[in-house]
Amino acid sequence: MNFFLSSRWSVRLALIIIALLALIALTSQWWLPYDPQAIDLPSRLLSPDAQHWLGTDHLGRDIFSRLMAATRVSLGSVMACLLLVLTLGLVIGGSAGLIGGRVDQATMRVADMFMTFPTSILSFFMVGVLGTGPDQRNYRHRPVALGVVCTHGAQPGDFTAPARVCAGITAFWRRPCAGVC
Repeated sequence: MNFFLSSRWSVRLALIIIALLALIALTSQWWLPYDPQAIDLPSRLLSPDAQHWLGTDHLGRDIFSRLMAATRVSLGSVMACLLLVLTLGLVIGGSAGLIGGRVDQATMRVADMFMTFPTSILSFFMVGVLGTGPDQRNYRHRPVALGVVCTHGAQPGDFTAPARVCAGITAFWRRPCAGVC
């Protein structure tokens, strides 16, 4: 609990920014100043002023409205990914720790492999499989490939950290509870 009451200004500033982003994401659909997709060519490339706080883009769309609308989508996708990673890690690590033995060893080696696999090699592999250029071949799989490549280096190991922690805890508690379970 002391973490949230910390006197360090950086922790408090980070919590304020996260709370502000969450508030914007949850409430922005009710108080957007302009439609984020509405094209208004006469007011294109305007500099920031009282009407358009961040100005407009090359199609006259309000940048502040687009930023607020994108915040909801971005935070929603981040929360969904975190929930998926946590669930996968707990299930895989818990089952590996509960079963133990060779299954535990194999699971941990696969987790080590995920943590040490270079992002550049993964990128080359995805380009080789999906191809290059704007052709329609495998077009629907490109967002998935982009997500895999971009998030691989951003959070090393993805599900592997929760899996390793859960496997260790489960293996620790499996020994004293051997007669109970």
